[in-house]
Amino acid sequence: MARKECLELKGTACLICGFDSEKTYGVPGIVEVHHLHPLADGGERVTDPAKDLIPVCPNCHRIIHSKDVGTYTPNEVRRMMSLPELPELE
Repeated sequence: MARKECLELKGTACLICGFDSEKTYGVPGIVEVHHLHPLADGGERVTDPAKDLIPVCPNCHRIIHSKDVGTYTPNEVRRMMSLPELPELE
């Protein structure tokens, strides 16, 4: 439910790199949803799809979770690609 709402609100293009599987390959929906505040941080909470989730392509999602300790932020991944930071990704 939260995934669907996130994609309805924010679209299916990666908010980090802009990849859109439908535009590139003609295959819609090759997108994942990333929690800006990792679930592994613990504690009970209600996920707000508008504030807590972003659509990301599989490659960017894999990079986010490739850090030795913790995760990279979406803006850290954007910097790796020499893209400007986006305030909505913090």
